[in-house]
Amino acid sequence: PISVVVISQMDFLRWCG
Repeated sequence: PISVVVISQMDFLRWCG
């Protein structure tokens, strides 16, 4: 689902930060 993709992106941004 889309929510999984959004959470994945947020997690990636958190890792990048």
